[in-house]
Amino acid sequence: MLNKLIKYEFRSTYKILTVIYVLVLLIAPFGTSGRVFLDKLSNMNIINSDLYDIFAATYIFLYVIILMSANFITIYFLVNRFYKNMTSNEGYLMHTLPVSVHDLLLSKIIVSSIWSFIACLSTIFSVIILVSGFTGFDIIFNVISGLFQEIFSFAPISNAIVITELIIMGIISVPFGIMVFYASVCIGHTVKKHKFLGSVAGYIGITTVFNILSSILSPFYFALFSKMESLENIYTPVIIIFLISILISLVMLVGLYFVMQYILKNHLNLE
Repeated sequence: MLNKLIKYEFRSTYKILTVIYVLVLLIAPFGTSGRVFLDKLSNMNIINSDLYDIFAATYIFLYVIILMSANFITIYFLVNRFYKNMTSNEGYLMHTLPVSVHDLLLSKIIVSSIWSFIACLSTIFSVIILVSGFTGFDIIFNVISGLFQEIFSFAPISNAIVITELIIMGIISVPFGIMVFYASVCIGHTVKKHKFLGSVAGYIGITTVFNILSSILSPFYFALFSKMESLENIYTPVIIIFLISILISLVMLVGLYFVMQYILKNHLNLE
């Protein structure tokens, strides 16, 4: 049943989100073509350097706004869909389906996380395409490969551990970010009135708990670095701190899931 729910979620979300990510990828070569066109106009003395800079700065500004908007729309679309399907009028139908709350939640989280990963990847590839239009793919490739060679030329095992931890943290942060919003919506709908304010309060509460946990460990982090005798020993405290961050995120992830499951099973106040 979980597979069917996941397929249904993808069918219901792919049209809007796919269009957004395609546009994100397309605006990058458009900027490169625009630069070539501006260069020709500048060489023909049709525009001066000041006007060239204005056009270039305007494009970069709009480009950043579009990238930010695409990621914001992704989050808004996914959270709004969760709100409508699980806690609004549609929830009456959704919760009468012969499926468990576990499957409903898991399908939402999995599909939302995948779309969030795609949003991040489309942003990264868009930036790479844009920059390569100015410098060339070969230069970008050489810079990235040279960076990795430099990193692994010194303490390769420690660097590999740090990079692995960073990758794990990045992977965890995607469902964690989505689940914070989902849990906030669930918390907000345990109250009879002012559900939106309840959701905002839930979001503030969740982030506050996470920040408190991080601040409690700050003296421990400081102590680790204070015992460091030289920069060569920096890897040990960094690896430990990243590992603790991963564990805290996993605990919060599991905690958020069970909070949502408990509310949806026992204390959901549908509109």
